[in-house]
Amino acid sequence: GLGAGKGITESVRNGEGVAASGLEIALISAGEQSGRLHQAFEHLGQYYESMAEGVSKAKGALIYPLILAHLAILVPAVPALVLGTGGNGIWDVLVPVAGLWALIGLLVSLWKNLAARATTSATIDGWLNMIPLAGAARRHWALARFSQVFHSALLAAIRMQECLRLAGESSGSGVMQAASSRAELQVADGGRLGVALRSSGGFPKLFADSISTAEESGTLDRELERWAKAETQMARGATERAATWLPKIAYGMAVLYIVWRIVSM
Repeated sequence: GLGAGKGITESVRNGEGVAASGLEIALISAGEQSGRLHQAFEHLGQYYESMAEGVSKAKGALIYPLILAHLAILVPAVPALVLGTGGNGIWDVLVPVAGLWALIGLLVSLWKNLAARATTSATIDGWLNMIPLAGAARRHWALARFSQVFHSALLAAIRMQECLRLAGESSGSGVMQAASSRAELQVADGGRLGVALRSSGGFPKLFADSISTAEESGTLDRELERWAKAETQMARGATERAATWLPKIAYGMAVLYIVWRIVSM
């Protein structure tokens, strides 16, 4: 695309074999128009690095609980298998193991489906945001993406309501996108940005108040940049906490299951 004289955004959007997400295209487009493309790619780099680190850490920590769960299924069935007394033989092991992996697959598939739908559905996004640990990470990443795109679009001299639309769509949050649409209507009617964000109902009060103050003092671009950096740091911290504690919860559930199997024996 670049060799044909197209812009970076157009090349990424229409490039053959390039499966760019809405977040990537919006960030690159805003960065290209504002002349701060490096910031857009830096934010994307931090986002995907944190996601990869969190997933890798969680997978590594889940190995031990999974081993415990398999042992809890296997150990009670071993005496019957060895002695050949009662039960259904090897099926007493294979069926529970298959059920365990079917449950894991179902939960993973359900999460991916809900997470994809939450990008446009405020209801589903609100539900997912209430999940302990994972919900905090989602909220911080959404606000970080919103602030980053809004900041880049603002520097590109895009109209305020258009900035809101782009930032809302790039947030990956149905709640924030719906709130951005409500705020966009107020701004288009001549309302102030800070007031519109505060009354839209989808943004933290502290964020809306700081934007309102920055709007009055003429430092809106610096405030949005500060929020983008701060929320990115908080999102990375929340992602690390979720990757640390969720496997521990799985470990606790595995231990409880083992205790139940021992008692039942």
